[in-house]
Amino acid sequence: MDARDERFEERLQSLGAALDGKVGPSDPELLGRLLGLRGGAASKGRTRRAAPHGQRRWYYWAAVLLAILVAVPYVAHLAGRPQQTTHHPRRETVLRRTGSGKPIVLGSIEAVDFVTPKAGWVAAATGAYGSRNAVLETSDGGRTWVERMLPQGYTALAIHVAGDRQGTGYVLAQRTGLGQTGAAGQTVPVAILTTQDGGRTWHVAWSEQGPQALDNATVLMRVGFQFFGGQGYAYVGDRILTSQDGVKAWSALSLPQGFEPVHMDFLTPRVGFVAGQTCQSPPQAGTSGGAGCQAELIATTDGGQSWQTSFRAPQATYWNYSDAVSFATAEDGWFFLKDGASFQSYLYETTDGGQTWTLEQPSFAQGRTVYGPPTFVTPQVGWLPVNTGAAPYPGGLLITSDGGKTWTQVGSDRNWSLNGISLLSPKVGYAAGSGGSAQAGFLVKTTDGGRSWTQILPSLTPTAQVDFATATQGFGVGVTSDPQAILRTTDGGATWREVARAPGQVQAISFVDQRLGYMLTTTASGQSVALRRTTDGGSRWQVVSELPALSGALVGPNQYLHFFGSRQGIVQTETYPDVVLEATSDGGRSWTKIHEQPAVSGTVQQFAFTSLTDGYMLTTVPAANASQPSTVTLAATTDGGGHFRTVQTWQGSGQGAGLYFLSPDQGWVAMQRNPYSENASTEVLATRDGGRTWAPSTTPMTLENSYTSLILQFPTARDGWLMGLTSLYRTRDGGQTWQAMP
Repeated sequence: MDARDERFEERLQSLGAALDGKVGPSDPELLGRLLGLRGGAASKGRTRRAAPHGQRRWYYWAAVLLAILVAVPYVAHLAGRPQQTTHHPRRETVLRRTGSGKPIVLGSIEAVDFVTPKAGWVAAATGAYGSRNAVLETSDGGRTWVERMLPQGYTALAIHVAGDRQGTGYVLAQRTGLGQTGAAGQTVPVAILTTQDGGRTWHVAWSEQGPQALDNATVLMRVGFQFFGGQGYAYVGDRILTSQDGVKAWSALSLPQGFEPVHMDFLTPRVGFVAGQTCQSPPQAGTSGGAGCQAELIATTDGGQSWQTSFRAPQATYWNYSDAVSFATAEDGWFFLKDGASFQSYLYETTDGGQTWTLEQPSFAQGRTVYGPPTFVTPQVGWLPVNTGAAPYPGGLLITSDGGKTWTQVGSDRNWSLNGISLLSPKVGYAAGSGGSAQAGFLVKTTDGGRSWTQILPSLTPTAQVDFATATQGFGVGVTSDPQAILRTTDGGATWREVARAPGQVQAISFVDQRLGYMLTTTASGQSVALRRTTDGGSRWQVVSELPALSGALVGPNQYLHFFGSRQGIVQTETYPDVVLEATSDGGRSWTKIHEQPAVSGTVQQFAFTSLTDGYMLTTVPAANASQPSTVTLAATTDGGGHFRTVQTWQGSGQGAGLYFLSPDQGWVAMQRNPYSENASTEVLATRDGGRTWAPSTTPMTLENSYTSLILQFPTARDGWLMGLTSLYRTRDGGQTWQAMP
């Protein structure tokens, strides 16, 4: 097979994956037989026998023509599948994603839509502190992104990429932030923005005042698109819009009196369903629903000119519903509804095109905030994004592979709160949301139906801890979408790859070289931590021993762990009411207490040992009030922590935030100047005489504290790293100057 044949078959495989499960059980099978692809029904254990090279060349162009004739109607159909996301306030943590050209500073991700496994758009807040609203476009599966700005003042609510018309896309946007317009009854301007040149320019195709009810936490499904070629439908708040060309004229469909729409799913340009509610009395201004409302599903077979009731749910409600409808085929559909008063959810199913409905799940996603509708791509496979919300319920993604009878929860152990999905096939899908302690935005992808996930945005960068064995070989903990990810770099932190996932929360790591390393992880009982060892660079870990869980409820960089070789190491096992260090000489199998002192409330100790005998302790005593300075003291030990002597005291210089010693003479201290103020900055001091004199760095840095300490680490006398909550800096000259890592 020559290069041209290989490229052709790769494209056909992508087409088959995009169509898999989307166009009815018989059509992918027919397409698979015609094109010799695996996909949809044609993939059930059957593969195409490779034709001889000569035969393959004569039908090359015939296959191209056949692919176009067969695929065009289905591509138009697929372009109409909806993507729902909604804007809601969240903590903004700036992360970075480097594409071609300058780095893109990424904040939150508001919406996502992929048309193939490689081509897609996301709507995101970019720039410093999410100050810009943009559409990011990828054509290589997320390796690189192009940033296109939305018109000033617009924030995306939903996004749609026209897969059949290159460069054409739609954004449902608002001009001001939801929830910031004052009293009930006020409205916010909403608009449909269109582009035909990939987002370089935008045209306002429709705009008017939108309902304030968009911000109601129980109706977060109320925005979205569906397109069939140029003909489109949009739902926003309390109306369903339609357009014949998607660009110029949008008009509202006439709905039954008293019916309030929430979500829609059109199967063809003329056949569609709308989920909503009917109230006996009109709701109060600026609100949705009320006493006497009933969830209802209506249907049309003439493009919205007339409507018939498909189903009325028997459950009563006193608050508004979150309703949604999803059809995988013309016969198989699901109706999801959630009672905002009781937080009880129900899932109904039809197998006859909406003529009859059966209650399939009487207690579904109970108590959780649903940030999008269920999406089914086959009669068996469907996704439902959920959010942690204000209640202590797990978020993440619910996945079914048996038509909704049972559901598997994904992402709850990673603290996911999802607000958008794009499901291409039973195997391939994308999810956007926020995660981690900072609830920062991310985009992840699965190619195996949700069993495993790859973070696409932002680029992989440690979010919790780093430890470098050499100037180039380093290890990190945590990414935005998974705080338990174990990362490795071989280029000094310029790029990272995930090598493993820790079985619990990682409290400390220490690598002796590029293969041998140790880490502390929490256990299921919560009463202990496991010391684990790797000898292959972090891919596989074995439990060496268990230690009592760190007292004082302080985890992360505050817990000290350092190994000097394969046998000797020191660990901090208590922070309150006593500060305790223990040492091992047998690779961590047994431990002996070497230091213990009463902890003083509010005082923070950090440790740095260069051997079992030589080490330092940095103590910060906070000021009694804002008008008084804090005191930072550096003390040294030469007897393994039995006694510490003071070698340096800083009065009013800020707060000790990081400590590392490479040898008994050479070390570094990170000081936070004016912490917790607008003028906060970080300075690194270096010593070469055991702490008697210090030289400050010349590069001003601003880093957020992580559990009151930063991670400061030097594998060589010149190469070092400094890590905070959102930033990673590197020095190549022993700490005199520092550069932010991308």
